[in-house]
Amino acid sequence: MSYSIKSKAWASIIAILISGLFLWLVLNPPSVFNLLPFAIHEAINPGGSSEQTFIIVFDLAVALLLFIFLYQIMHKQLIKR
Repeated sequence: MSYSIKSKAWASIIAILISGLFLWLVLNPPSVFNLLPFAIHEAINPGGSSEQTFIIVFDLAVALLLFIFLYQIMHKQLIKR
């Protein structure tokens, strides 16, 4: 296995672990982080339905962005070594 494949694998594992930890923390109530999507939902649709679905989708989108960001940083750091 080449060095590039190993660095991609390690970067993926680390990014998945941290993103998974983030999801575990925010999807288990109570979570202060969920006040942000709640405020956004209330601004868009005051008193509307499907608030819980919006919060879950928001959390998943943030976790995906976190994964991409962490993967890129970790991959660049592992390539430097």
